[in-house]
Amino acid sequence: MKRASLRVRVAAVVALVAAVAALIMGVLGMRIMRTQMLAATEGAASDVVSMLAAQLEAKMLTPARIAGNPALRDEARRVLQDSLERLAQVHSTWKSATILEPAGKQWRLVVSADHLPDAKPRHVEGDIFAIDAEDAESSLQSDHPVGGWYHTDSDEWFGSATPLKDGSGVVAMAMRMSELREFFMQFVELALAALSIAIVVGVALGWWVSRRIVQPIEQVRAFAASVDAGNFKARLAEHGPPEILALMQDMNRMAISLGCCAATRRWPARCAVTSRAWRPSRPSRWTSPSWVT
Repeated sequence: MKRASLRVRVAAVVALVAAVAALIMGVLGMRIMRTQMLAATEGAASDVVSMLAAQLEAKMLTPARIAGNPALRDEARRVLQDSLERLAQVHSTWKSATILEPAGKQWRLVVSADHLPDAKPRHVEGDIFAIDAEDAESSLQSDHPVGGWYHTDSDEWFGSATPLKDGSGVVAMAMRMSELREFFMQFVELALAALSIAIVVGVALGWWVSRRIVQPIEQVRAFAASVDAGNFKARLAEHGPPEILALMQDMNRMAISLGCCAATRRWPARCAVTSRAWRPSRPSRWTSPSWVT
């Protein structure tokens, strides 16, 4: 099996690193965002529930007065429904508002309103059921506001509750776990889109980086082949990072040295050829002048 070229391998490594980094940042970002969003949502819900409790108290719509009075029950339901509709206009995820009163260690659903009227209610008004908090400090109380994750016999909720001043019950707003999961899935889709973009950018960046690394190496290889063929006048254009630049400078110095060495070796041969070219084909005899004798 043919090995991939260095450029492809470098590009793949850079793209992989970019994808892993984007994935880690996405996971950490989602966890941080989830925590911060839940905290902000709980704080906003606490403010809304406090205002809703104040409205109910101003109209004297408490569990003690609502019991056995259908008109007051309907009025309390309209107050809760109007609050949910106003929240829906600002794209809030809160879908349920209720008035609860303690029934021993459990709670009785006095009045309930849902922003999704077509949805089948888990409990109807008058039902008594347990509400367990995920955190003991968030246990539902009728004397101080709380918020967090809660479990009933039919579903899991994230909500906030504020007690009424007469201590007869609490006003609560909540969203089901399924609704919250759907809300977070939108951010997951955005994170996946961002991850896809990061992979594409990583591939492009990896190809560019590999070109920056491999191109000088290819130039050096071609230069070495030229010098090996006897072209000692060839020179590399010195450029690139310090390491590549130093390599090219060394290669140029090597070519100069090899050229000088080759020229030195050729010089005696040239002298011999020149001497043979000027030497007569037949040696001439020298005769002494007559006066020498």
